[in-house]
Amino acid sequence: MVLNHKLIFQLLLLFALGAFQEIQHFQQFGFFLLGCLLYFSISLLFYSCKTKKQQQLVALGLLVSLVVFGTFCSQLFYYLIPITIGGYWVDFALFYRFTWLKFCLVGVPFFIFKDSFLLIASYSLVSLLTFFVLYLEEKIQTLTLQLRDYQLNQKQANQRQEQHVSQQQQQLLQLETHNQLAHLFHDEIGHSLTGALIQMEAAKKTMRGNPNQSEHLLNNAIAITKDGVEQIRLVLKQLKPPQESLGIQRLKGDLIAFSTDYAIQTSLQFSGDLTSISPVMWHVFSQNLKEALTNCLKYAEASRIEVELAVYHKFVRLEIKDNGIGTKDFQASLGLTGMEERTAQLGGTLLVVGYPHFMVTTLIPLSTHENSHI
Repeated sequence: MVLNHKLIFQLLLLFALGAFQEIQHFQQFGFFLLGCLLYFSISLLFYSCKTKKQQQLVALGLLVSLVVFGTFCSQLFYYLIPITIGGYWVDFALFYRFTWLKFCLVGVPFFIFKDSFLLIASYSLVSLLTFFVLYLEEKIQTLTLQLRDYQLNQKQANQRQEQHVSQQQQQLLQLETHNQLAHLFHDEIGHSLTGALIQMEAAKKTMRGNPNQSEHLLNNAIAITKDGVEQIRLVLKQLKPPQESLGIQRLKGDLIAFSTDYAIQTSLQFSGDLTSISPVMWHVFSQNLKEALTNCLKYAEASRIEVELAVYHKFVRLEIKDNGIGTKDFQASLGLTGMEERTAQLGGTLLVVGYPHFMVTTLIPLSTHENSHI
């Protein structure tokens, strides 16, 4: 049950019981208030426990305190037994085996109130209200989890749909590019090479009878061939995407594939002049990202991973951080060692932070890698 909802319900019960106690026995109200404060303090202690065993001991202490307060201070403390049993003892393995035991413990005050119809009726009303609130809270939790699962599944479906649409767009773009290349090679380059071939055949025929004419034809064929080769070079240069575009798309592709396969949200932000990043640096960033994603999947238990690539005046920074569980004491694995070695080969530094969340930062200077290539 949610912490705030349970404590608010307890406070409402304590205030109601306190007002009733003040009306009935004004002189004993101080002891009653002290008992309420002690009970509420023990309730708060329940949420500071780190293990389920500790929580069970605190829950047992809550029930014992109610019995003591109800016996020596005021029987109104028995009204808190239902919320204590239903709200704090719900994880006891004993109740999973014997469900009837919970209702037996809740029904003990009926024997204590057997001489007062008003107390029995009011306790019955409080018990029913308590279990109704607990039942309602359980339903809300179930619906909340179902809603989260639905949202997650919907988000994954949207991502798969977007990926499918993106793949279709890429395929369409490739088909258009191939079609454009086919027309270009056929209409321009093909005609040029055909003309060069005709010139060379004519030169072959006139080589013995008219050497000067043959030489002229060969020169024309060579010029036409050179022009065709130059056209091919220009076309290939136009078709080749910029290196920075390839690098970013590679990082985005790795994150999208990881998010789709393992249902972990990812984000990528980049800033600065990406054209200053060399191919070998893109390769290191891509390999370090893949290794960091693998480590996150194995150890972090994270639901979100954020990646930031920033280009500064003298260096480039790739930061990968998650929202999972961290650790102050961690040992460098083979994966982290490999990341350090790859980064060090470019004169860079790998920074690893394990607490409160895991974060890996790759720093590589720009000065020595402006003209580097893989």
